[in-house]
Amino acid sequence: MQPAVGYKLNDWLSIGAAVSLNRAEGVLSKYKDHSRGCVSLARGINQLVGRDVYNAAYCDSHYEVSGNDNSWGYTLGLHA
Repeated sequence: MQPAVGYKLNDWLSIGAAVSLNRAEGVLSKYKDHSRGCVSLARGINQLVGRDVYNAAYCDSHYEVSGNDNSWGYTLGLHA
């Protein structure tokens, strides 16, 4: 939303101003399935180490970030 006003001072000069209110909200997410390569890598590491060190947290990549914000702004103008 940005209401604006302008005023013509004379035949060659005008001024203007506006106030703006911006609202944004959103969710960014990412998922990548590492199961095929990660499982085979984990099996190899398990054999190398001699015990079960596989952890699903390393192989399941799901991330999500959400947010929202309000922001005020302004615009000033001069036209000659």
